[in-house]
Amino acid sequence: MKRLKNIAIVANINKSGVRKAVEDSLRLVHQQGGVCFLEEKLKGICPGAGEFLPLQGLVCRADAIFTFGGDGTILFAARFAGPSGIPLLGVNLGSLGFLTQIGPAQLGEVLPRVLEGNYQLDRRMAIEISCKDRSFFALNEVVIEKGSSPQVITVQLWTEEEPVGTYIADGLIISTPTGSTAHSLAAGGPILHPQAKALVVTPISPHSLAVRPLVFPDQTLFTVKVSTERSQARVVADGQIECRVRSGEQIQVKKAPHTVSLIDLGRHCFYDLLSSRFKWGI
Repeated sequence: MKRLKNIAIVANINKSGVRKAVEDSLRLVHQQGGVCFLEEKLKGICPGAGEFLPLQGLVCRADAIFTFGGDGTILFAARFAGPSGIPLLGVNLGSLGFLTQIGPAQLGEVLPRVLEGNYQLDRRMAIEISCKDRSFFALNEVVIEKGSSPQVITVQLWTEEEPVGTYIADGLIISTPTGSTAHSLAAGGPILHPQAKALVVTPISPHSLAVRPLVFPDQTLFTVKVSTERSQARVVADGQIECRVRSGEQIQVKKAPHTVSLIDLGRHCFYDLLSSRFKWGI
């Protein structure tokens, strides 16, 4: 693959050990003749470490983005990097992580190899959400939920012009294969292989034992209409982007025109991750 020279650094500054991990990475990149650009919020913990830019500015300058934190940090960076095709490498500073490839202890072994171009790209499906006059992307899922209201909401779901059903529930999740091991799984949805060409619809606490998750082709265009009497419902993408919708308003969800490229080091297959993360005997 392509040699990497210009590296953007994005980090969750609230994670323990983030300063040392970032500084170690800066040193390793510089030793390989690379250049680092840091997200501007890192200025407070790594002053004088290099050029600080907003995330949009990093995307314009970088060959790759290294993230330090957990899966949430990768999801945050993926919204900006995905449309540009810039690959992401996640360094896990937390506990459970499906998207992060390595921990801080592996930096010295892995980064020189990656900078030399010894990696593959794992291209993941994303989804595009249209809510009111906004459009945004998600790598994991979009959740249509009741928000702070104690009452359930009614959610009507269509694919193209065909009605799928009406859900009386706390909410509805539309998930990519990547997101099938996240919120959807916690709500009882199935696990999909990351390269499966499918999307999952999973209700959250439905008021019927007969309602189950459904798997759809990845080319499906979903239209969701929310009915709620006392408050607005929330549309949340990857746990980070939020849009409020009133009763009767519609949301559309479809496969995004781009994928998100994750740097794949070939260290673990998907089934190894399931075994190590969930302690499954497979």
